[in-house]
Amino acid sequence: MRKYIFLFLLLCFTTNVLGQNTESSQTEQHQLVEWSKNCIKEFFNAVSLSDTLIHEPIEWILIVQDARYPIKLKMKEQKTDTLRGCIKLLDSRGVFDQYFEISEAPDAFIAVSLVHNIKSKRTGLKVESGEITFVLDNKGKVLEIKDYVRPMAIRQMTTMLVLDKTKQLLAENLGKDILKLEWKFQSDTQNWVLENDNKIIYRLTPLEIIYFAQKFMRKRN
Repeated sequence: MRKYIFLFLLLCFTTNVLGQNTESSQTEQHQLVEWSKNCIKEFFNAVSLSDTLIHEPIEWILIVQDARYPIKLKMKEQKTDTLRGCIKLLDSRGVFDQYFEISEAPDAFIAVSLVHNIKSKRTGLKVESGEITFVLDNKGKVLEIKDYVRPMAIRQMTTMLVLDKTKQLLAENLGKDILKLEWKFQSDTQNWVLENDNKIIYRLTPLEIIYFAQKFMRKRN
């Protein structure tokens, strides 16, 4: 009987600790979301002081935090590395995944996307902006301001760039005839393959595409 009582108490304790950890994590995420919103509002206030326009946030669309994920690539030799990605804090549309990179800036900490009104102080006229993304560092400084682009569109663009670059490199090593081949998408595996005479000569997995984009296709200043 004592054994069962002990197991019951242990289960209750474990459940309580897990519940507290989950609640603590949710609290921290909520605080980070509010901090991010306040940083953007302060940025708008600073701009409004020296401008004839007032910026008023309407809809917060996306707030994601920069993250690092360990990965193991299935290449000729097992390779362990890390990829930049993000942690979802707020996203009213659900249009990004774990490996969505919020920015190439090394100091990027969090990205906030929103729609806001732009109001003229002189005339009172108000115009609704498009969706804008602000990338902040961990001190709340705005590093980038750019039009909001759906992560799916970014992924598609990145994939096409990697496929094109990979084909060029293969052509240098295997011959120019490779350039005539077309990449084929395998819907069951999500892989991209190059085939010649019904034989696969090269294959890229989704994770390898992301890896090559981040590690070898970085914009150089």
